[in-house]
Amino acid sequence: MTIEEIAELHEELMDGKPCICVSCSFRAAQLAFSKLYREIPNVENLTPKNYISTFFRKSTNSMFQVQVRPEIFPEGFFAQRRIVEF
Repeated sequence: MTIEEIAELHEELMDGKPCICVSCSFRAAQLAFSKLYREIPNVENLTPKNYISTFFRKSTNSMFQVQVRPEIFPEGFFAQRRIVEF
């Protein structure tokens, strides 16, 4: 997925270019994947667990985890997504 595709999905194009928030998030994810994996992982079987983000504050060694509420996903969402995607 390209940065332009992400920007379009989030309707964050400014003068035809991704906004700074989308750009920073995309580049941070690219860097993290390059440091953690030899190749970008292929996420085929998404579940609500894929929608968990963990944030760290290095100066205090504290952590905070954010997770979406499972009820936001309509029934059959992940099965339908697999059909559409693959």
